[in-house]
Amino acid sequence: MKLASLLQEALWPQRVICLCCQRPSRGGYLCDPCRDRLDGLRVEGPVCEICGHPLEDGQCVFCDLTGIATLRAVWTYRDEARDLIHALKYHGIADAAQVLAEGMAELARTLRLPPDTVVTWPTMPAHRRLERGIDHGERLAEAVGSRLSLPVRRLLTRSETIAADTQVGQTHADRLTRLQGAFSCDAPPRFPVLLVDDVLTTSATATACAECLLDAGACSVTVITAAQTAQRGNHRKEGLEDGGK
Repeated sequence: MKLASLLQEALWPQRVICLCCQRPSRGGYLCDPCRDRLDGLRVEGPVCEICGHPLEDGQCVFCDLTGIATLRAVWTYRDEARDLIHALKYHGIADAAQVLAEGMAELARTLRLPPDTVVTWPTMPAHRRLERGIDHGERLAEAVGSRLSLPVRRLLTRSETIAADTQVGQTHADRLTRLQGAFSCDAPPRFPVLLVDDVLTTSATATACAECLLDAGACSVTVITAAQTAQRGNHRKEGLEDGGK
């Protein structure tokens, strides 16, 4: 049976199609051109040490809205990065979490997280998880935790009555008000926490989760997302949602 499985894998490898362009990938999650383009989407240059937003004339125009956690993103939210997030989030393609987690874990290593850090994620309302068939945040957390050899625990519970609807079109302040009380901690997290998510736009969800974790006793909260929208600070006025929760 094992020999038959090995032969089948050799003749028809599972990973033959690129997750982004659906062309032959030679056995990888991505074909070489898509991986090269994904690498080109990495957030580079001087960034704020607090919120990870690119600096403008050496100054951050964004972290005054956060300030309670260290925020970082791996890629800019477009093209291949956006395709991978949508594949995971809306189509339930779990392999996309592996590609995203690879970059997220690489970034996490540069932050020198405490060895007793626990990985968690902003939980999805149960009705939305039922609709999509997957909690993409949980899949990302599991994949990142595995690469970092850190434990993964569900620390946050999301209210089914607060902020249950999509919040596209709202400002950062409006979203924070709407998210007040949306998350709770089941038990005091007396350790550093790494919160992972897919997209950072206004930071309202990350802020609400970090506040909840810190209030419950977390030693520190570091937030790493797969991507952030371009010129994130501009969305304070546009009110775009963090990845369309």
